[in-house]
Amino acid sequence: MVNIVIVEKSGSVIDKNVKKLKLNDLYKKCNFRKNIDFQKIHTFKVNSYYVHIYGKDKGKANQENKFEYPPPIDSELFFGNMVLVKSNDSTLSDDNMIDYTASEWNNDYETLMGGFEDIGSTSET
Repeated sequence: MVNIVIVEKSGSVIDKNVKKLKLNDLYKKCNFRKNIDFQKIHTFKVNSYYVHIYGKDKGKANQENKFEYPPPIDSELFFGNMVLVKSNDSTLSDDNMIDYTASEWNNDYETLMGGFEDIGSTSET
């Protein structure tokens, strides 16, 4: 059983527990019926592991994924749900997927974006 992260087209990030996860079936976890145009979008190296992003970069109008991804894919347009899978190797395979949670992605996202400043907590005198 492996935990993966789904980035819904609305921009919501959720955990999904999968019993048998196969690389060729990732498109099904994003609720696509066919794997046409479903591909690896990018692989980020974070600390000592890799985060692989899979999804579609082609699709219909009004099906755009609303999530803002980190550079270098921040200016690209994606469609439908996306899946994030973690591994210890830069090349993802059926045998090297490891658990990844939405809270881990939130921490990694902040790192990949260069950190965020909490504007509400700063005080000016």
